[in-house]
Amino acid sequence: MVDNPDDISKVHSALEDLANLAPLLGSAATPPRMLAIIGCSYLETYLQQILEERMPGLNSELSKKLFTHYGPLATMSAKIDLGRALGVIPPKIHKALIAANRVRNRFAHSFDIHDFEHPDVKPLADELIQLIVDPSFSANGSRAKNYMAALIGLMTGFSTFLHPNNLAKRSASPDKSS
Repeated sequence: MVDNPDDISKVHSALEDLANLAPLLGSAATPPRMLAIIGCSYLETYLQQILEERMPGLNSELSKKLFTHYGPLATMSAKIDLGRALGVIPPKIHKALIAANRVRNRFAHSFDIHDFEHPDVKPLADELIQLIVDPSFSANGSRAKNYMAALIGLMTGFSTFLHPNNLAKRSASPDKSS
């Protein structure tokens, strides 16, 4: 049962984002740089929402201090590691998010990288794809298509995780595995 309408609006917002983003991510015309950077930005936003749900004393002022500018949780890497430390994300998803973030950073900071075949990106993209995408699907597509499928898979999982009933279940028993 959902007691707070704001909780369910987060789920609807995430699903709307996914519905609006899927055509962009799924289009062959979308530049790989855009796919990597925008897709990962959405993942970071969802991860932050999940972390905020685990912080009962968080208010808007404290959230701003923690998650923006030079706050300790301003980077996606910090959010990913905190999510793992809190047991909010399992080891496989932790590895996948690290790979996605590293791909994003390669595209964002190296203007000579234009596609997922670049030697600085290919192994990272492959790692993410292997962790998230079903092998029977990934055998049928390009690396860019499979990377997009991995991002959508992660976003779908996050939107499910943001459902209030799932948040309540997870808060009772954090994952302690490595």
